[in-house]
Amino acid sequence: AILSLNGYRVLNEVRELDLAALEMLKNIAELRKYGLEIPRALKFIAQSRALSPRAQKRVEKLMELLDAGHSFEEAVSILKTPSHTFNFTVLYLGLLHECGGGDEEVIQMTYEYLYRFKTHEDLIKRSSYIFDLFAIANLFILVWVWRAVRLLISQWQYLAYAPTVTITSGVIGLVMAVSMISYSIVSSIVRSGVPVLETPREVPKALLTLAAMAML
Repeated sequence: AILSLNGYRVLNEVRELDLAALEMLKNIAELRKYGLEIPRALKFIAQSRALSPRAQKRVEKLMELLDAGHSFEEAVSILKTPSHTFNFTVLYLGLLHECGGGDEEVIQMTYEYLYRFKTHEDLIKRSSYIFDLFAIANLFILVWVWRAVRLLISQWQYLAYAPTVTITSGVIGLVMAVSMISYSIVSSIVRSGVPVLETPREVPKALLTLAAMAML
């Protein structure tokens, strides 16, 4: 549960920093029209406090490092954020600044390409809900099948050649739990690329699994 909660927090921070990176590019493209250099534009964004709390903290730390004389590349290595999009954006802005500041149209174009990429990525992540639906449907299919065959299974012991393995409601319950965990892991991999059981998402499914077990 601790690992799951930690993984959930990291994934949430990645999402927040990804959005912050897009917001930074969008705002810097606008601020460059008024002649603000990239470091000053970043400072303006940090002072505006328009980002999420965790992203705000990262941007403020970035500005502290830049004000202390660190390069953008050094700042990224010190920050060590879990968001590749955020890290790329900071390095990209640093490169533009070192090469003369960067034209606002170039930054705007980069923002639009990155926005489209993240939109497509979000569509792929949403497909993970299919596996959640499969997991829930599988629970009630197992309940239906068990109710249909349990009377037949109870008569096996009277057969001349009775099976050595007896299927019980406990076995079906175990199959339900394993099935739900397996589908959840696949859903997580599709959504985030790592097999993390995100606790807030898994609690409703765990309750549904318990409800299905009670119906056996």
